[in-house]
Amino acid sequence: MPFDKDKHTALYFTLAGLLASVFVADYYTRLGLAEWIFYILPVGICVFAARPELPFLIAAIASGLVFVGFVISPLGMDPQLAGINRSIGVITIWVVAIIVRQVLKARADVQRYAWINEGHSEVAGRALRDLAPEQMGAAQLSGLAQYLHAQVGALYRIDGDAVIRVA
Repeated sequence: MPFDKDKHTALYFTLAGLLASVFVADYYTRLGLAEWIFYILPVGICVFAARPELPFLIAAIASGLVFVGFVISPLGMDPQLAGINRSIGVITIWVVAIIVRQVLKARADVQRYAWINEGHSEVAGRALRDLAPEQMGAAQLSGLAQYLHAQVGALYRIDGDAVIRVA
């Protein structure tokens, strides 16, 4: 998956804007309202990122902002009850972060396996012709080098105790 700088920059700005917006809402509302639950949204949006560690980073920032919001929000209900409420919210944020990270890792694994299978098909396609072993080796090596964008390559075969360069 090629790194698209503009796409990722927009995603990072979106995440920062969402975190800031929820924090501002938390700052101006009294304890007892669950506006902090919207911190789950930026963690969930991390599913569009390419970096599997990003959900944990955003969850850590969101957890810190939940705590700061708890400290600076105007009183509205019993602070002990509000603390329990926010603790459950922080746990929820981290559960979502773990799920999003697993999705990102699974997506990367699927992309890697697809790339390997595509390369395997490319090299195997070169072996379908009726060629001498040296020509077969050269054709497969050429296909592999082309797929990997390699500048040089060598292919050897074992013949008894000797190693012979095929291509």
